[in-house]
Amino acid sequence: MSNLAFTVTDIDSTAGDFWDVVELSGTFSSTAGSGVTGAGTTDSPATATSGNAPVADTTSSAGNLSVTYQAPTSSVILTYWNNAQRFSGVDRSQGIYIAGMTFSAIANNC
Repeated sequence: MSNLAFTVTDIDSTAGDFWDVVELSGTFSSTAGSGVTGAGTTDSPATATSGNAPVADTTSSAGNLSVTYQAPTSSVILTYWNNAQRFSGVDRSQGIYIAGMTFSAIANNC
Protein backbone atom coordinates (compact mmCIF):
# COMPACT_ATOMS: atom_id res chain seq x y z
CA MET A 1 0.00 0.00 0.00
CA SER A 2 1.07 3.60 -0.40
CA ASN A 3 -0.05 6.95 0.98
CA LEU A 4 -1.02 5.32 4.29
CA ALA A 5 -2.37 7.91 6.72
CA PHE A 6 -4.11 7.59 10.08
CA THR A 7 -4.44 9.27 13.46
CA VAL A 8 -3.53 7.69 16.78
CA THR A 9 -5.95 9.28 19.26
CA ASP A 10 -6.21 9.56 23.04
CA ILE A 11 -2.47 9.65 23.84
CA ASP A 12 -2.74 11.05 27.37
CA SER A 13 -2.05 10.40 31.05
CA THR A 14 -3.62 10.47 34.49
CA ALA A 15 -1.51 10.56 37.67
CA GLY A 16 -1.51 7.23 39.50
CA ASP A 17 -3.13 5.44 36.57
CA PHE A 18 -1.50 5.56 33.11
CA TRP A 19 0.92 7.48 30.90
CA ASP A 20 0.55 6.45 27.24
CA VAL A 21 3.60 6.01 25.02
CA VAL A 22 3.34 5.10 21.31
CA GLU A 23 6.07 4.10 18.87
CA LEU A 24 5.62 3.23 15.17
CA SER A 25 7.90 1.38 12.77
CA GLY A 26 9.17 2.59 9.43
CA THR A 27 9.68 6.00 7.87
CA PHE A 28 6.80 8.45 8.23
CA SER A 29 5.96 12.04 9.01
CA SER A 30 3.81 13.01 11.97
CA THR A 31 2.09 15.95 13.59
CA ALA A 32 1.39 15.88 17.33
CA GLY A 33 -1.55 17.50 19.07
CA SER A 34 -0.94 20.08 21.79
CA GLY A 35 -1.01 17.44 24.55
CA VAL A 36 1.53 15.13 22.87
CA THR A 37 5.30 15.37 22.67
CA GLY A 38 7.49 13.31 20.36
CA ALA A 39 7.19 12.14 16.77
CA GLY A 40 6.15 8.51 17.39
CA THR A 41 9.53 7.09 16.35
CA THR A 42 11.92 4.79 18.22
CA ASP A 43 14.15 7.77 19.05
CA SER A 44 11.21 10.07 19.90
CA PRO A 45 8.12 8.13 21.04
CA ALA A 46 4.82 9.99 21.19
CA THR A 47 3.69 10.52 24.77
CA ALA A 48 1.57 12.82 26.89
CA THR A 49 3.32 16.08 27.74
CA SER A 50 3.34 15.23 31.46
CA GLY A 51 2.33 12.49 33.89
CA ASN A 52 -1.05 14.12 34.48
CA ALA A 53 -2.38 15.37 31.15
CA PRO A 54 -5.77 13.73 30.50
CA VAL A 55 -7.69 14.53 27.31
CA ALA A 56 -11.23 13.63 26.29
CA ASP A 57 -10.87 10.70 23.87
CA THR A 58 -13.80 11.60 21.63
CA THR A 59 -13.91 15.39 21.74
CA SER A 60 -10.30 16.58 21.95
CA SER A 61 -7.56 16.49 19.32
CA ALA A 62 -4.93 17.42 21.95
CA GLY A 63 -3.98 13.74 22.40
CA ASN A 64 -3.70 12.99 18.67
CA LEU A 65 -0.72 11.99 16.54
CA SER A 66 -1.41 12.27 12.80
CA VAL A 67 0.83 9.90 10.81
CA THR A 68 1.59 9.68 7.07
CA TYR A 69 3.64 7.01 5.30
CA GLN A 70 4.23 8.39 1.80
CA ALA A 71 6.48 5.61 0.49
CA PRO A 72 4.97 2.18 -0.20
CA THR A 73 4.86 -0.03 2.88
CA SER A 74 3.63 -3.56 3.50
CA SER A 75 3.34 -3.41 7.28
CA VAL A 76 3.42 -1.10 10.27
CA ILE A 77 4.14 -2.09 13.85
CA LEU A 78 2.60 0.05 16.58
CA THR A 79 4.14 -0.47 20.03
CA TYR A 80 2.28 0.83 23.08
CA TRP A 81 3.37 0.95 26.71
CA ASN A 82 2.23 2.49 29.96
CA ASN A 83 4.99 4.73 31.34
CA ALA A 84 3.32 5.35 34.74
CA GLN A 85 5.84 4.77 37.51
CA ARG A 86 3.33 4.02 40.27
CA PHE A 87 -0.33 3.28 40.65
CA SER A 88 -2.73 4.49 43.33
CA GLY A 89 -5.65 2.08 43.24
CA VAL A 90 -6.96 3.31 39.90
CA ASP A 91 -8.11 0.67 37.41
CA ARG A 92 -5.10 1.10 35.06
CA SER A 93 -7.25 0.23 32.05
CA GLN A 94 -6.33 2.44 29.14
CA GLY A 95 -6.74 2.58 25.42
CA ILE A 96 -5.54 4.43 22.39
CA TYR A 97 -7.38 4.38 19.07
CA ILE A 98 -6.66 4.42 15.34
CA ALA A 99 -8.94 6.76 13.40
CA GLY A 100 -9.38 7.98 9.83
CA MET A 101 -7.14 5.41 8.14
CA THR A 102 -6.69 5.89 4.39
CA PHE A 103 -4.32 4.31 1.84
CA SER A 104 -3.87 3.51 -1.83
CA ALA A 105 -3.64 -0.11 -2.97
CA ILE A 106 -0.69 -1.20 -5.08
CA ALA A 107 -1.41 -3.86 -7.71
CA ASN A 108 0.72 -6.97 -7.47
CA ASN A 109 1.70 -7.91 -11.01
CA CYS A 110 2.88 -11.49 -10.56
